[in-house]
Amino acid sequence: MDPKRILLIRLDRIGDVILSTPAIKALRDKLPDSYIAFMVGPHAYELVKDNPYLNEVIIYDKNSAQRSFIASFKFARELRKKKFDMAIAFHPTLRSHLIPFIAGIPRRIGYDRKGSIFLTEKVIHEKEQGEFHEAEYVLKMLEVLGVKSSDKTLYLKVNEDSLKKIKEEFLNLGINESKKIVAIHPGASSVSKKWPIERFAEIADYIVKNFNVKIALVAGKSDAEHAKKIYKYLKSDQSNIIDLAGKTTLGELAA
Repeated sequence: MDPKRILLIRLDRIGDVILSTPAIKALRDKLPDSYIAFMVGPHAYELVKDNPYLNEVIIYDKNSAQRSFIASFKFARELRKKKFDMAIAFHPTLRSHLIPFIAGIPRRIGYDRKGSIFLTEKVIHEKEQGEFHEAEYVLKMLEVLGVKSSDKTLYLKVNEDSLKKIKEEFLNLGINESKKIVAIHPGASSVSKKWPIERFAEIADYIVKNFNVKIALVAGKSDAEHAKKIYKYLKSDQSNIIDLAGKTTLGELAA
């Protein structure tokens, strides 16, 4: 029997949340009448709150409000009231597997890693082999339900208010919609993932010189100061850089 109330879980990075959107559509196409909710961290909420294939977005804040075990336990008990009959954890973490168990969700699907003892159905984790794109791995997980799709089209709705604000900001800078812009994001979640800032400056100089574009410097608030170090290494005119580092919401960044 098809599940009527489904909880999808993805608590990791915003990029991976977006890469899970093809699976949301594939699931909706297969189960058009089911209630589908998506549990994400607060950092990803703005990216999925307007997704038309979802009935609900649930915020789980593992770094603050639900950081402690007691807070997570209370969250799971509240989740029980929603009476989900199936949960799918797209990324293997102990919390992603334990919470549906505490919430009493009868069918729990996820990878055979990190607390998989709390799952009822385990998918072999082979991502370290790198044979597929993350969007494909997420879609493959749905094959447990007989859902097969090769459509990897990502979905991200741009909020009209965000679009209006960015257009106004660009117009104030004398940039109309015919001007081409290249965004550079020098930040990353760890030092090991950060390309040297002088390399970003070098590529910015090359792009400005060869393609007659403006560079939009973007970053989260925690990476803003790091991103602005690019000015130290620039050889081209700094007026070609639009400094948006730490100044946009995720919705505005998408716009």
